[in-house]
Amino acid sequence: MSIERIINSLAEILEEEFKVYSGLLEIAKKKKQIIVDGKVKELEQLVKVEQTCIIHAGKLERQREDIVAELCKEMGIDCNDATISGISNKIGREYSEKLEKGRQNLIKTIESLKTENALNARLIKNSLDYIDFSLNLMASLGSDGSYLKSGEVNEPGKRNILDLKL
Repeated sequence: MSIERIINSLAEILEEEFKVYSGLLEIAKKKKQIIVDGKVKELEQLVKVEQTCIIHAGKLERQREDIVAELCKEMGIDCNDATISGISNKIGREYSEKLEKGRQNLIKTIESLKTENALNARLIKNSLDYIDFSLNLMASLGSDGSYLKSGEVNEPGKRNILDLKL
């Protein structure tokens, strides 16, 4: 395959990856509101859709790696050191701009996705902490103990509503 075709294939893969990661970003934004609203069933459904997108992103990444390897072979570049930026510097301007645009779009989207996912992780942790606090509070509402026939206080120990904390 010619270098021109390989570069066009690489640009197409970058564009496709951008679309998939943009979809993942939209899912992450929806997840944020669902987490805040506490809609567990909707969250489960959205996570299934997210998993499908992640699998697709992984396939695209492997395709991109294969295309970059093929391009490196054609250009005589060491594949271990190959980056989109490095390749862009060694090709014509029109192709370079196309690859750089795809790379920049992908980087911005992935950074936004990381931010959204970090926020969602904090929201989930806060929800779990609140649930843990509520369970501990309910568990501590047991009786204060009782007296034995001898007049001594019978400490019942800590009674838990749930024996297993997930």
